[in-house]
Amino acid sequence: MMRLLYRKKHLVEPAIALLLLLSIAVLPAKPVAAEDASQLFDFVSPSVVSIMAGNQVIGSGFIVNSEGYIITCAHVTKGGTKLKVKLADQRVIPVEVLDQDTKLDLAVLRADEKSLPTVNFSLAAVKTGNKVYAVGSPLGMESSMSQGIVSNPSRIIQGQEFIQTNIAINSGNSGGPLFNASAQVIGVNSMKIGEAEGIAFAIPSGTVVEYLLSNDVPVATVTSTTGEASDLPGKTEDGQQSPADQPETAGKTVPLWMVIGVIIILVLAAGAGGYLYFKRRRRQAVSSGTSEPEPNIVLSSQEQQQAPPEDNLEDIDIELK
Repeated sequence: MMRLLYRKKHLVEPAIALLLLLSIAVLPAKPVAAEDASQLFDFVSPSVVSIMAGNQVIGSGFIVNSEGYIITCAHVTKGGTKLKVKLADQRVIPVEVLDQDTKLDLAVLRADEKSLPTVNFSLAAVKTGNKVYAVGSPLGMESSMSQGIVSNPSRIIQGQEFIQTNIAINSGNSGGPLFNASAQVIGVNSMKIGEAEGIAFAIPSGTVVEYLLSNDVPVATVTSTTGEASDLPGKTEDGQQSPADQPETAGKTVPLWMVIGVIIILVLAAGAGGYLYFKRRRRQAVSSGTSEPEPNIVLSSQEQQQAPPEDNLEDIDIELK
């Protein structure tokens, strides 16, 4: 029996060590891309603009088409004359208002500028708890980002659907984009509850896309099934990979509990296999009348030189615990 345990131990221990090394090799790397808020900001901020009346920032907007089409809120542009937008590179260019829909609270602008960086829209279902990010110019502070979660994906206010979030929204954020964790626009920030913090509302991307298409403005969208962009190649005008082509799959990894479970199963299988193998060998040896060779155990030099002590227990104090 001692020989059996000895052999099984020396078979299983190397197997366990090998399996642990393999598990380290297959553990998923930490997802990057848009899951990092700073990377998301760097990716999307070039497409976000500040809406200006004179020298004052009155709201936010974002570029939806490389031909200079910009979306914002109608209450931002209403009554404004000689509007301008400030781009991420600090250039200030004039824009004209092509259309305003006060019921939807949306307006589309046109700048006489080409090859501008654009955004992609996601039409996938938004769920409570999804991470979201708002980029804009709150209180005139350009290139600001805040983050939060979706509080309610379908809040009905005066017959119109909104995405409710807990993001900090202030005057100047109106008309700016609401991004998901994949750097895709899921809404346009529109309003907040004045006497409360952490209750903000965004116009859903589906409503925004329909409005833009009704004004003959082509946009890039990401469907809920294929994740492919329409009306836009895989690269944006500045050579970046479009959000539709990269961050959606960046965060898909194997769960750690699954990896640990596989390791445990493999270790148990290796131990059981070794036990059954040597048990069968032992039975064969007994049935044939032969015995297995003793394991070659080499003692240390100190153990070889010292004679075994006599079995004299008279000088040993035994303490029970």
